[in-house]
Amino acid sequence: MKIQITFWLLLSLTTFAALGQSTVVSYVTTYHLPKMKNISSEGLKKMNAFGRPRVYYYHDGKSVYRWLKMRDTTIYVDGNPYTAAQSRRPVFYKDFEKNEMLIIDVENDSLSAASIDMDGFLSWKIQRENKVILGHLCRRATLESKNVEAWFATDIDIMDGPEIFYGLPGLILEIRQGIVVTRAEKIEFKKPSEKEMKIPIFEEKITYSEYLKRRKLYGRH
Repeated sequence: MKIQITFWLLLSLTTFAALGQSTVVSYVTTYHLPKMKNISSEGLKKMNAFGRPRVYYYHDGKSVYRWLKMRDTTIYVDGNPYTAAQSRRPVFYKDFEKNEMLIIDVENDSLSAASIDMDGFLSWKIQRENKVILGHLCRRATLESKNVEAWFATDIDIMDGPEIFYGLPGLILEIRQGIVVTRAEKIEFKKPSEKEMKIPIFEEKITYSEYLKRRKLYGRH
């Protein structure tokens, strides 16, 4: 039987997230592209392994998740260059005490922050499947309305994860959105520095729907 977590229950457990220990996680995002006629199987494998670096910081009920700049944005596949677009570079900030999420695109619109009320934003279904990621037993959960699959660590008591995702009873170590997969590569249980937890200064708050409209102008990748 699928176990559905409704958000009113998660809100009653908000203090649980604040109790989680300080944590730093290095993530990598890859694109699992389907088979293409003009690209060899080895070339496709190379493209699908081309990672985009991300980093996550958590301390005292607050988290910061950043897209990092890539050192090398171009790879050669079957003799042809392919470049990873970096048209936006968002920072995701969550304050579990205030129940607010902020998204700031420092590359395109650093003066505006999308403000999201975390109450009722997501509703997960926890499934039966389990697997191990970096030595941590993880369980599968889904957001059917968004075509999202997440794997959360049952032994890391932080109800959070990459980007806009949060609200499961454990830190999300892997998440799949269609062909886009973000997976933890390194976990350190240490306190982030003040600089790492600092978010960019902005002038105005906008709605999440307005942020999505503007994002289409910048590009999705």
